Amino acid sequence: MLRHLAYFIVTILRMFIPCKVYGKENIKDNKTLYICNHQSICDIVVLLAHLPLNTFFMAKKEVFKIKLVGWVLKKVGAFPVDRQSVDLKSIKFACSKLNENNNLMIFPQGTRKDSPRIQLEDMHAGVGMIALKTGATVVPMMFKEKPQFFKKNVLIIGKPMDLSEFQDKKSNSETLSEFTKKATVQMNALLGEI
Repeated sequence: MLRHLAYFIVTILRMFIPCKVYGKENIKDNKTLYICNHQSICDIVVLLAHLPLNTFFMAKKEVFKIKLVGWVLKKVGAFPVDRQSVDLKSIKFACSKLNENNNLMIFPQGTRKDSPRIQLEDMHAGVGMIALKTGATVVPMMFKEKPQFFKKNVLIIGKPMDLSEFQDKKSNSETLSEFTKKATVQMNALLGEI
C-alpha cells in the first residue's frame, strides 16, 4: 500500500517532466543492471516511471536524511550508498537484489554532472564489480540533455552490452578498468543515435 502511494507521488511528478523514450524494447525485467548518466534530480523520476517495478536504485546516503524524500525513495526501491568510500555493504546488497532476479539502476558517475557526455575518469569501478560478479544483463541508457521540469526531455535506452569477453576473466582492477572503458564508450555512443 505504501509502495503504491510512493509511486503515485512519482507519477504526479512525472506529469511535469515529459520525456520521449527511445529503445523501450531494450527494457528487461529480470536480473538487469541499468546504467545511466546523471544530470538532474529529474532523472530518477523519469527512470522510475519507465523501468520495471522490481528495479532497485542506489542513491547517495545524504538524500535519505530528508524525511519525505528518503521515505519515498525507500518505498520505490532505493537504498543508500556512501560515495566517499568503497561501500562494500551497498555493493553486496545490490548484488543480492540482482541475484534474486530483480533489476538495479545505477548512475556510474556517482553524482550529477553538467554535460550529458560521460568522462571515463568520472566512472566508478563498483558498477563493473556488480555487473561481473552477478552476471547480470547490462543495459546502457543516456539522457540526451539535462532533464528538466516543463521541457520535452529525451531518454535513449541502448541494447544490452555484450560482455562475453569478460566471462573467463577475474574481477581484478584491470578487468574492472576494461569494463568501465567499454561502458563509457557504449553509453556515449547513444548520444549520437538520436
